Amino acid sequence: MVNRFINFYISLFCVLIFMVHSNSCDAQNQIILRYGVLNHLPSNLPTELKNNWQTSSNTFEILYERVSTFNDKYNINAGFGFSVYRFSNSNLFFDDKIRQSNYAILKYGMNRKIYTEKIFLNLDIFHYILTNKEKQDDSQRRIFSNLEMGFSYYINKRFRISISSPFTLYPMFLLRLGAGDFNKNEPITRYNSKVRNYGLNFGFTYNF
Repeated sequence: MVNRFINFYISLFCVLIFMVHSNSCDAQNQIILRYGVLNHLPSNLPTELKNNWQTSSNTFEILYERVSTFNDKYNINAGFGFSVYRFSNSNLFFDDKIRQSNYAILKYGMNRKIYTEKIFLNLDIFHYILTNKEKQDDSQRRIFSNLEMGFSYYINKRFRISISSPFTLYPMFLLRLGAGDFNKNEPITRYNSKVRNYGLNFGFTYNF
C-alpha cells in the first residue's frame, strides 16, 4: 500500500509540472464528460464464490486536462477530475443503503493520430482516490488505477467523442476470503482475489 501512495505522489508531481510548463502555442485546455458501464470481476476464486462477489457499476466523470501537441501526430495530456461510481445491488460489497463511491481523479496519457486527421488512438492512466470519509467495505482500496485504451474522433476543432476500455493496474477491491465447513472437518481454503474492472467508457470533450 505504501508503494501505491509513493507512485501516486510521483504521478501527481509529474502532472503538475506538465500542466505548469505546457505553455506552447499548440497547447489546449479540455473539459471532458464521461459515462461508463463497468463490470467488476474477482480473479482466482472458485465459481460459487466468484458469482457472489462480482458486481457492476455506472460511472459519471468530469475532468479538466491540459494537452500539448508534438510532431503533429502526438498529443501528451495530463489533468484531474471527479468521479461517481454507482454500484448495482446484486453484490456483497455494500448494503442497499450505501451503493455509491466518490473518487478524485488524476490522469495522464498520450494520443496518436492514425489514418486521418480526425482519429486518434488513446493510451491513458487513471488514478482514483476515494473521497468518502469511511471505506464502504473492508475490501475497498483507497487508491486504485486503470490503464485505458481507446479511440477519439474529432468532430471539429472544438468537440470530440471517445470510447475506451479499462485494464486494472491496481484493483478497486482486494478480497481475502475463506471457503470450507469447519463443522464438517473440511479444510479452510484461503483466497486473495483482485477485483478487476472491465467495460466501456464513453466521453465527450470540449477544447478551448
